[in-house]
Amino acid sequence: MHTPTLLGLKMKNIFGVIIALVLIAISLLAAFSLWEKSPNEKLKVEDEDDHHHNHHHHHAHGDHEHDHDDFITFSNEQIFSGNISLEEASFGTLKEMITASGRIRMHPDKIAYIVPKVSGIVVEAKKNVGDTVAANEILAVLESREMAEAKAVFLAALKRERLKNRVFQQEKELYEKKLSSEQDFLQAEANFEESVIDLELAKQHLLALGIRENEVNQLDKDTRPLRYYMLRAPFAGTVVHRHLTPGELIETTHEAYQIADLSTYWVELDIPATDFYKVKVGHPIVLQTCEGRESPAEISYVSPLLNEENRKGTAVALISQDALNSPAGTFVFAQIETGCCSPPLVIPKEAVQKMEGMQVIFIKETAGFHIRPVEVGRQDNKQIEIISGLSAGEIFAVKNAFLIKAEQGKAEAHHEH
Repeated sequence: MHTPTLLGLKMKNIFGVIIALVLIAISLLAAFSLWEKSPNEKLKVEDEDDHHHNHHHHHAHGDHEHDHDDFITFSNEQIFSGNISLEEASFGTLKEMITASGRIRMHPDKIAYIVPKVSGIVVEAKKNVGDTVAANEILAVLESREMAEAKAVFLAALKRERLKNRVFQQEKELYEKKLSSEQDFLQAEANFEESVIDLELAKQHLLALGIRENEVNQLDKDTRPLRYYMLRAPFAGTVVHRHLTPGELIETTHEAYQIADLSTYWVELDIPATDFYKVKVGHPIVLQTCEGRESPAEISYVSPLLNEENRKGTAVALISQDALNSPAGTFVFAQIETGCCSPPLVIPKEAVQKMEGMQVIFIKETAGFHIRPVEVGRQDNKQIEIISGLSAGEIFAVKNAFLIKAEQGKAEAHHEH
């Protein structure tokens, strides 16, 4: 009988060890390749397994897994067709947010209350509420005795100044030729200077009554009645109030028009006293109307005082007119970002669904999703903290997760029938 030699035994053992090491290396490479795939890419691998072993899976695990109320059968084809995204639970950063409410208001620095500088009777109202106006555009025309008198004083002073100037120039020429006395020359000069002062006083009076300087300078050429007084817009904007009618007598305390530049709005936010100290100028915010329109902004001003009646502070943000496409007076909500924190586990808010009064997420398993109740904590406008019910590394549904919830509803309806 042939007996194996010692060398032959050693060679067989070495060959066996080499084969084992090669198999282990291949297994590790395959596992590493699968591990590197994203949650959605892994579906392709799982899909092949489901296709080949689906019949066996239903018989071996159907009674154990699919009959439970906390499992939803959901194929990978349904995941792809429903555009359902999967994510792996991990640590993250959560924005610290304060919720506040407020109203859109007209910018206080861009509102003009138009009152006449003289009393008078309204001849014509040229602009109505909602009309846009340019700077210095005429809003209304008044008839005013005071204006007529002021203009008449100016025109008389202008004529006297011109006359005194001619007399002065003549006396100056005669004096230089030794044909006039020094006393006559000095008297003519004094009279001219006095007329210049009177003219300047009359001009300043008209300017104080709201007449533009170029109008004053051309007043002697103006063919309109002296009693006419023009109410003008101080800047470009929109007429938001009108309080005059033709034939009405209005006084200098009467608000005839209100003009506003609506290109920029002032958003006043009411901040609870408990959170007021956290709000600072420059903090980013997101504004939202009741209709769902949103716009980013930032805090521009924080009042140093609390309202004694409601114990709230005021913070202000500036937005453009088209940011929310909403008029002044619109009620808004605001999410104010005051900082950030790093909870143990953070996931997108859209991954959390409500079922039977519980907050749940859908954990990916081979043949579908496991319904997992979770306890939620702090949240911002996009993410939410998971206190319990989810572990780091688990794969869960995020985008369009509501489709999985809908599938569960269909299954329950089918069982009832």
